[in-house]
Amino acid sequence: MAAHPSVWRNVNFVRLWFGTVLSTLGDNAFYILLPWYVIEVTGSEGAIGGALLAMSLPRLVFMLAGGIAADRFNRKTIMSLSLLARGAVLLIFSLMLRGAVTGLSPTLYLVAVVFGLVDAFFWPVRSSIMPFIVDKQALPRANSLMESSQQISTVLGSLAASLLLGLSSYPLIFTVIASLFFLSMVAILPMRLSHNQAQTAVPSVGRSFFPELADGIRYVCRIRVLTLMMCTALFVNMMFSGPINIALPSLIKLLGWNGSAFGYMLGALGFGAIIGSAITGYLNGFRGYLPLVAVFICCLGTAVAMIAFMTGLPFGLFAMLLAGSAISMVNIPMNTYIQTIVDPRKLGRVFSLLTLVSLGFNPVSFAVTSYLLDHHLLSQREIFGLGGVTMALLGLSLLLFRDFRRLEEHPEWQKTLRQTRDQASDQPVPS
Repeated sequence: MAAHPSVWRNVNFVRLWFGTVLSTLGDNAFYILLPWYVIEVTGSEGAIGGALLAMSLPRLVFMLAGGIAADRFNRKTIMSLSLLARGAVLLIFSLMLRGAVTGLSPTLYLVAVVFGLVDAFFWPVRSSIMPFIVDKQALPRANSLMESSQQISTVLGSLAASLLLGLSSYPLIFTVIASLFFLSMVAILPMRLSHNQAQTAVPSVGRSFFPELADGIRYVCRIRVLTLMMCTALFVNMMFSGPINIALPSLIKLLGWNGSAFGYMLGALGFGAIIGSAITGYLNGFRGYLPLVAVFICCLGTAVAMIAFMTGLPFGLFAMLLAGSAISMVNIPMNTYIQTIVDPRKLGRVFSLLTLVSLGFNPVSFAVTSYLLDHHLLSQREIFGLGGVTMALLGLSLLLFRDFRRLEEHPEWQKTLRQTRDQASDQPVPS
């Protein structure tokens, strides 16, 4: 592992890290409490779908706009305003509940819309801000720490939601979650970005949304390895999100297990992601060995295919643990690579496109998986088997592309690699 100064000495990274942990806690608690509140108040499963749709559509529609905003304006300002908006809308909602106002369905959907809209701007900014916080040679460690912390916050957010439900007071529950977003904003506000942010975050005078979006797409298409990454992210997510969220609960029910088994398996996925993040950070993001990402995608596919042979819970937990580790060992190096080689003026748009192909098409994966199961075209085990094998072959096929095999020859990556090695050689040798 290359030696470099600890990112914990960077006060701006600490502020970003702490703010991200708090906002992730709030997000995950809200995503669990929202459907529970809807079903308890309305008693309608269809209302849950409506609320989730109200949150998903703005995220999908405005995701690319969020990337353009990240390139045009100050990223810290966008993050702070998005956190303020989430906290404010939840606080207003809790005050309305405290006032016993009836007919809150439109307000509830408005809360969902605001969260989806804010997410569309928050995550492209959050993904593209790291190069303006830490040096490029510290990106692997910073990204791995952020990824592992977010995974831990996801688990803690679920636990927090369970504890909050024990309060039996939705006004108080939503006020507590709102306070998490306000505290996150307070943590991020003193953060200072590097001078590069000031140079890149200049409004594009006379340019509208579509020309800037087209410029970002052309930029990705010009760099063939970025195009490969986008296509791979699209197909891997299509073959993972639907089976895990739709086919896995169905398979668990078929095996005669209860909902706790599904919770344990998702917990194993998160714990595996933490392990993968720690390994990736310790090995400096696999710098110098980046084509190994193709092997890790193959490992992810293998883990998915293993679920097809699951007959006992321990085997399933091991498969999910392996899948979670592989996900982190793919995501962190690729995010670091993009943050390193992409023109800072286009970083927001590139990450918004990546987020769109990675998460925006989740509903398509859900729909395809549901259709295959509902029409008995494939069984649950066949979906995991075929999807996993296809994913594994897709990962290995990346090695057939010369651009992927030589992705570390990019001038910006080589420059950062030399700086990392020079920094390591300057470290004092213990006597």
